[in-house]
Amino acid sequence: MDDKKIIFKKRFGTFLAFLFVWLFFGGIGLFFALPHIFERNNCTEKVTAVVVKVDTDYRYNNGEHHTYHYPTVKYEYNGVTYTTKVNYSSSLSTNSLRVDDVINIYVNPKNPNEISLELANKDITVGLIILYICIGLELLNLLLFILDIRNISLGKDLIVY
Repeated sequence: MDDKKIIFKKRFGTFLAFLFVWLFFGGIGLFFALPHIFERNNCTEKVTAVVVKVDTDYRYNNGEHHTYHYPTVKYEYNGVTYTTKVNYSSSLSTNSLRVDDVINIYVNPKNPNEISLELANKDITVGLIILYICIGLELLNLLLFILDIRNISLGKDLIVY
């Protein structure tokens, strides 16, 4: 095998390895962001709510202890008072909520019982930051790979990484 083919195979292997790493971390970013992006699309009206109860659920998964907090909030929308349990828990957002805390929520105007916590924005932000970093690093990886292939075909010095 000639040297160009060997170098190409090494570079292609490196490219694929980084591709899978960035896809993995990008998937983690999507895991945090997507559920809340879709939920948030329907809930557009910002309303102030009071936390009236916080249910705590303790679970063990693969030998690890996990604590989940599910707040119940009371709010008024269009002159009607609603009390809704939030079907969402995240260590980034609901762990700090206590009874009588005043928080901002978003209500679905078509179904006022459907709400989204403003705090869920942190999950969206963290997820999207991870995703965008991974996309940027993969584009850099692709650019370096293309430059390497171009240099191999032209017989020039290779980019070493």
